[in-house]
Amino acid sequence: MKNLSFVEPTIGKKVIERRRSIILALVSQTFPDSPALKKLMSYGFLVHMNSWLIDNMKLNIGGFDLLLLILSSMRHLPVSKELISASKIGKTIAQLEKSFSESPNLPSIMANVTALKEEWTSYVKKNKVKCF
Repeated sequence: MKNLSFVEPTIGKKVIERRRSIILALVSQTFPDSPALKKLMSYGFLVHMNSWLIDNMKLNIGGFDLLLLILSSMRHLPVSKELISASKIGKTIAQLEKSFSESPNLPSIMANVTALKEEWTSYVKKNKVKCF
């Protein structure tokens, strides 16, 4: 087995980006009502999505394309107020505008954030009614 401690750090970032892209592609193609996706959410998937957003903003893992993929993939997740609150992802999403304020991509980012908020609000309201 080779010793990989000398591998350039950018290679590690590229591997992380590819793995996350594959996971996001699978999740985004799964129906929100899927028992498997609901189970994944109960295991704290939003916490991981939050850390991925933070990595994207602070460590520049994935760049703009991965950021948009994360945001668009999250739109269809079966969320609840409790899951959103526990993951602290709301704060991170609010930081996106500040982090990318100088970016020419800010309008695209904010359009995706707005769509995400609208879909999550709709999903939470719709499923709140079903519970009663």
